[in-house]
Amino acid sequence: MKDKKTLQCRVEVDVNPFGLHDPRVAEIIQYVADHYGESVSLNLLAEKLDLSPEHLSRLVKERADIGFREICRKVRMAQAGILLEKGYPAKKVAALCGWKSLSAFYRCFKKCYHMAPKAYQKFCIRLQDDKRWLLWKIERVEFEKGARKTKELKRELLLGLFGQGPPPRRPKGVKRKKV
Repeated sequence: MKDKKTLQCRVEVDVNPFGLHDPRVAEIIQYVADHYGESVSLNLLAEKLDLSPEHLSRLVKERADIGFREICRKVRMAQAGILLEKGYPAKKVAALCGWKSLSAFYRCFKKCYHMAPKAYQKFCIRLQDDKRWLLWKIERVEFEKGARKTKELKRELLLGLFGQGPPPRRPKGVKRKKV
């Protein structure tokens, strides 16, 4: 099971997203997650851990298969996504997540999420509305039809919600192929 940590803005972040078992690298990721809004440098962290910056960089690269800067960027982008979902404006999110330049934040966000921050916010709002509608529809169906058909109807509603439509039904008399 992965470790979780509640951060300053009361957002849960996965502090060990790479499934690492090395306590030193987990400690590094933990530090970055705790201080994602600040300027975290390799030299500062190496000094805190009593390692040389070169050794720290090599350790992270060997154990996590990505560099220290990329870990910082991923943690910040995860926080930015969570804050945008909560309705914070992009300018404030960039400042809270430690980005000095709004244009650099936008560029990195687009690279990570494949859409602009405002589009991501609209997407999340639409998804929340769809989830609320789906829950209301399931409750209504359970009330009208009873609990017997609820599982099948939930499946159809979930598939229909995301634009794939319900799966095709097998005609009567046709048996399922055994593999």
